[in-house]
Amino acid sequence: MSGDRDRTSSGREAIPWGADSEYGRLHDVLLGPPANFRWLPTSAISKATLAEGRSFSGADAIAQHAEMVAAYESAGVRCHFLEPDPALPYQVFARDSSVATPDGAIVTQLHQQWRRGEYAPVIRFYREAGIPIFKMITAAALEGGDVIIVEPGRMLIGNGEERTEAPAARQLAGWMEELGWEVRIEMIPSQFVHIDVLVSILGPKLA
Repeated sequence: MSGDRDRTSSGREAIPWGADSEYGRLHDVLLGPPANFRWLPTSAISKATLAEGRSFSGADAIAQHAEMVAAYESAGVRCHFLEPDPALPYQVFARDSSVATPDGAIVTQLHQQWRRGEYAPVIRFYREAGIPIFKMITAAALEGGDVIIVEPGRMLIGNGEERTEAPAARQLAGWMEELGWEVRIEMIPSQFVHIDVLVSILGPKLA
């Protein structure tokens, strides 16, 4: 979460949490717990991995997650964690279950059945942390990996129908446009899953 401003795009006083770009200074990050993670047939890559009979190591996943946390903390980033739920094996991918904006968090709606309950620990976290929830997606599935804040006031939403569906993309776009944002909804081939594997914002006017 980064890019604090004096006022949000809706004119309210800025909150101490939120993001207005992909490249601002990161002060805090919300992470998912790795303890319950396991491979499921979520994408072409994971389906191929499972079909090849490869073995999953929970210990390796936990160790790799710990290395990521250490990298964040060594850069001065405060790490926050969702409450683990054994019914949510893909909860570790916290980028998908909510989106930070300057006006508060947007709680998303995940597409695959084993991820649909992820909204619950997300809402609990924001409420207990005192972070405002700006909106909750209700029109269809939308995942955070398909939302890119290109720069302050401009958002890109990926729609491959594999994870994010058109009605939800339009719902999010409408909310942001009401705040004066410019929003583009971009169709992507479904095999890429999320637009964040196709587009990375490195800095102002640089992708």
